[in-house]
Amino acid sequence: MSRNKGIVVCICALAALFPSALHAISVSEAWVDVYPYPNIDRAYAVAYTADGGCVAVGGRPVDANAEAAVVRIDKHGNEVWSRTYGGTGSDQARAVQALSDGGFIVAGFTYSFGAGQSDYYLIRLDANGDTLWTRAYGGSSYDEAYSVVETPDGGFAIYGGSYSYGNGLNDGWLVRTDANGDTLWTRTYGTANYEWGFYVSNTSDGGFALAGTGGPIGNFDMIFTKTNSAGAAAWTKTYGGGADDYCRYVEPLWNGDYMLAGNTYSFADPDGDALLVRTYSNGDSVWMRTYGGDDYDYAHGVKQMGDSLFLVVAETVDWAANWTDAYLFTMDGTGLELTGATYGGTVDDFFQDISGSFEHGYVLAGESGSYSATTDFWVLKTLGTAPTIESVTDVGNDQGRQVRVRWYRSWYDEPDDGVDITEYTVWRRYEPALAAGPGRESDGADIARFGYPPGEWDYVTSVSARGEDFYSVVVPTLCDSTADGQCLSHFFVSAETPDPMTYFDSDPDSGYSIDNLAPGPPEGLHMMSATELAWDEAAEPDFDYFAVYGSDDGDFHGAEFIGYTVDIYMEVSEDPHRFYHVTATDFAGNEGEPATAENDFAYAGDGTCPAVFALRQNRPNPFRTATCIGFDLPARSHVVIDVIDVHGRVVRTLVQGTMLAERHRVSWDGKDAAGAEAGPGVYFVRMAAGEFSATRKMMLLR
Repeated sequence: MSRNKGIVVCICALAALFPSALHAISVSEAWVDVYPYPNIDRAYAVAYTADGGCVAVGGRPVDANAEAAVVRIDKHGNEVWSRTYGGTGSDQARAVQALSDGGFIVAGFTYSFGAGQSDYYLIRLDANGDTLWTRAYGGSSYDEAYSVVETPDGGFAIYGGSYSYGNGLNDGWLVRTDANGDTLWTRTYGTANYEWGFYVSNTSDGGFALAGTGGPIGNFDMIFTKTNSAGAAAWTKTYGGGADDYCRYVEPLWNGDYMLAGNTYSFADPDGDALLVRTYSNGDSVWMRTYGGDDYDYAHGVKQMGDSLFLVVAETVDWAANWTDAYLFTMDGTGLELTGATYGGTVDDFFQDISGSFEHGYVLAGESGSYSATTDFWVLKTLGTAPTIESVTDVGNDQGRQVRVRWYRSWYDEPDDGVDITEYTVWRRYEPALAAGPGRESDGADIARFGYPPGEWDYVTSVSARGEDFYSVVVPTLCDSTADGQCLSHFFVSAETPDPMTYFDSDPDSGYSIDNLAPGPPEGLHMMSATELAWDEAAEPDFDYFAVYGSDDGDFHGAEFIGYTVDIYMEVSEDPHRFYHVTATDFAGNEGEPATAENDFAYAGDGTCPAVFALRQNRPNPFRTATCIGFDLPARSHVVIDVIDVHGRVVRTLVQGTMLAERHRVSWDGKDAAGAEAGPGVYFVRMAAGEFSATRKMMLLR
């Protein structure tokens, strides 16, 4: 069974498909953690990365020792690396974006470099955090960048505030660069009053949406400017009342509208409330809403989750308790709050930024003082509507060809969520390694419309949805990784609903299986003669070859390699040894423990006359195909050696005649007198020589 994963439900259609879901969705954590470092107190910005992890940037409040800090975190919440950047002055990181080549662009401001008191600071990093280049932009006064975005041509747009340029006390300042950070053009936005820029987003027409704050001191308003691709303002709108109102974030919406986030003192209690403004594509207000309690509340960001579903990140202060908590809530398209939850302890904890998508999950970063000894980076990862593969790992102590796939559940896989996840299906394919994900910050709808992951995949298995945080299942591969090379298997997991056209696909992930078990020692190893070695066929299905070694030491010190074979015998006349070892090796290159045979034939016919008659135990015993029987004659004798079954019947006569005085060997190939194979079971070898007689018990296996 194969399935072309080119049709995936568009996330933006969820409101129409599942209207009841809007009032049941709540934030579901994948993980939350703190990252304590000396002199690094707060994450100001975060960017979702293509592998499901994130990169967070920040530092400590401006002082002489501050440095720009960057922390790379994987999809499990583990730190990959952390770095600081800067010079002898105070340097700040306030914005970050993950780039398609796996690297990062970081923006902030620097007191160490540049022409003025502080300048825009842009740092281009590779995937390991190594600096590719840095740039400073500014004039003779203070210039501070708070937001950066990669442009469609691979360059960058940086937005903040400038005291060096503009019309008034300070203005919003947009710097447009090429991919190397060289300036293409700059623009200022403002009046004779105070204006400051805080956020820049790309727009679908190639221009920019700029969010900031400005106006007369004591009567600041939200400021929203829409520009063309050259930075020329198409229009500027303000939103606010008779007191101060601040805008820190703008989110372009799927239908061309915009959503602004910040806080207000004009339309709230004296301590301030979070403020959200939805506008039409021309900037005219659709609605304004405040959110909060009796104390201070501030909205730091908003993400669109569906046509009429949004996730808002805010902070809320309890003045009586003297601490701040993070507050996440969902709302519908009219601004009606649906569900919400606070995060934090008994010290200040809040999130400053949000990145990601409803499909793959969001990452939020800020500051926490409750969960470590100092104030530190604080990062939370939410579940997405699509499951997230946590790992694809080898199953230990097996003969390979299987791995364990473990994944985080879908956000919808919980009781009464309004969307029924019935099961998870696991899909597999084999080809060169795939990209780890879409690698872009979006709502996920574009990925869903065009299909992701693309191509033909084979169905492997299903797991019933049970509302658990994690699921795992052992699934087969078609090959093993060996010393000759790595054999990757690629998987994705789909959360299925009762509607066959509605499902949520994870990003693919890869892993490989290894044969962890070496073959056992070859059974039935024995000397057929002084120059012939034989043994049973290998029982392992992944058997590759036998290796034969010779030694004059039973402990196998100084062993000599004789040769490889796929047969069950070897002529060793050119390598006479007293002991032989044979090992089996599988296709994965695992060599097992050896079986050992002693070459008693090496002492037969050497002129030494045994002192007494003897019938020695057959070797090997038990055996599958053949066994060797030794006997001693101290004098020339008539000898009869028979194989007898448990009923006393002669199965085969091996020796009958007069033989010289010496050590002798004879073999039985497990066949009767007619040449047919004897059945498995207990047999006896009986020897008669003159007045001497003896019997030994043997076990034949099949």
